[in-house]
Amino acid sequence: MARKDPTRGRPESNHPLTHMFSQAVKSLHRIAVGIEKANSSTKKTEIGLHVAAVAGRQSTEAEPMNIDRGSLNLLDTEKVLLSIAAKDAAGTTDGFPADQYTWAVDAPGVIELKTEDTDADGNVVQLDPYTRMARTPTAGTAIVTVTGPNGTSETLTLVVALSGPGEIGLSAGTPVPE
Repeated sequence: MARKDPTRGRPESNHPLTHMFSQAVKSLHRIAVGIEKANSSTKKTEIGLHVAAVAGRQSTEAEPMNIDRGSLNLLDTEKVLLSIAAKDAAGTTDGFPADQYTWAVDAPGVIELKTEDTDADGNVVQLDPYTRMARTPTAGTAIVTVTGPNGTSETLTLVVALSGPGEIGLSAGTPVPE
């Protein structure tokens, strides 16, 4: 708790922001005095203000963030294609090479991330490097995390349920624009 400074009647603090604000107030006071002098005399007064740096100002580069994309329910007989729209700071799709993204799953016994799939003819095909096929070998919950080159990560929770006896296992993918 801050204690009173007996000489000024204001709370005393050792917090660095208190010192910074105090210095800013003193600087603004000097500027105000300079402006008042300039307005009260016929002599031209130059203040000469120059800001070299602003402490605490955010950089122009985006800070890493963690985004939760919610959850998706699946049956143990289903698979789902996961993909990222890798965009750089300028919004250019595929702005970073695919190998700069890491894919991880916290429960590999529930979800397996594959870089290949089987086509309609039974041929094994390699997927686009910005995609993974999530296979569901067992019931449970798994969190898939994709981390980008700047440290930003996104997560998607996959909840896998057992299909019931006699179920066909009809499912639909996520709608996409045509």
